[in-house]
Amino acid sequence: NKSTRSTLIGAIYNLAQNPEILESIRAGGRPAVKAFVEEILRLWAPVQGLYRRVLHDTEIEGVAIPKGALVHIRYAAANIDPAVHENPLKIDLERPNPKRHMAFGSGAHHCIAATLARQELVSAIEQLTARYSRITLEQDEKDLDYFPSYHLRCPTALHVKFHV
Repeated sequence: NKSTRSTLIGAIYNLAQNPEILESIRAGGRPAVKAFVEEILRLWAPVQGLYRRVLHDTEIEGVAIPKGALVHIRYAAANIDPAVHENPLKIDLERPNPKRHMAFGSGAHHCIAATLARQELVSAIEQLTARYSRITLEQDEKDLDYFPSYHLRCPTALHVKFHV
């Protein structure tokens, strides 16, 4: 619940900041909604990272990491890697690899509720974009506060106005 709620807050924030995206979604229907959801999951990863134990001695970018070391895998950083995503900080509803992100982890650690979270987000965005013509941010961007966490990105509040 918390991660989906946080991602929805990120979606609303981005729609308020980028009214042209809201219009593109309205014009593009469900495919545009799904593309937007994947972009928000990539850019506003609810789980920023998690701790993992290193299974064998390894080296990353010239740094030796011994077996048994505790590392914090930063999914959010991987999601904006310019080697993977062109213009990684931009929402692109036509991105050729929309699901290539780490918002739900991977492998044995892939989120068991990923399909449910996606559907909840798609349903919410469809309702928001069908019902409201515009969303405006009713607070200064610099006043956006987050709950303190190494793992989650969750704003304490988002003050917006929905325009019919």
